Amino acid sequence: MGEPRVRSVYDWWSHRQWLFRALRFLALSGRYGRLHRLAVDRLFAADGDRVLDLGCGPGVNFGALTDAVGGTGWVAGLDVSAGMTRRARERAGGVGGRCSVVRGDAGRLPFPDAAFDRAFSTLAVSAMPDGEAAVAEVARVLRPGGRFVVLDARPFPTLPLAYLNPVVNPVSAWATEWHPERDVPALLRERFGTVHVESFNGGSAFLATAELAAAPRRAGTVESGS
Repeated sequence: MGEPRVRSVYDWWSHRQWLFRALRFLALSGRYGRLHRLAVDRLFAADGDRVLDLGCGPGVNFGALTDAVGGTGWVAGLDVSAGMTRRARERAGGVGGRCSVVRGDAGRLPFPDAAFDRAFSTLAVSAMPDGEAAVAEVARVLRPGGRFVVLDARPFPTLPLAYLNPVVNPVSAWATEWHPERDVPALLRERFGTVHVESFNGGSAFLATAELAAAPRRAGTVESGS
């Protein structure tokens, strides 16, 4: 299990993009498009921002993210799967040279501290071998005041839909390396100063917006005003 298994699973999915799109559609109960747009809005990306797309898969976020950061911004996609990074690089070529793709482990990001203004992840953190390490690494590579937006899925929390969990959870875990027991919002709260969570689809989908604390003002500085 672990990283080798994740690589092989997503290499398999990388050759079946139509099926992967269908799976994504089902994971968010047919509302992927609407929730994805909302997630991009929650990122509050601005012209010139540097954005990390964590677990970028085939690069489906690149168009929206590069639009959000404008002509002077930059998007870096990272995925552990060789097949997915190949697909992502193909897609990155269509966004005007404002996007790069790196194959790597989310738990050991190949970027320096405070390298990004924003981070974004869709249906990925819950499937990573070490979600705690991935969240910690995102906090490390974000600048003070940086924002991390996560759109992901979790088991149905309440009845009657929770009756589906004994069937849906093991099938999803087998097909995608999903960890239904992982509390992603709790992991975010351990590393970020502020975390806001919105629930959708009977609680089986969530949109978490996490912000790092801003850098403290140096002692002795005075803010002027009119």
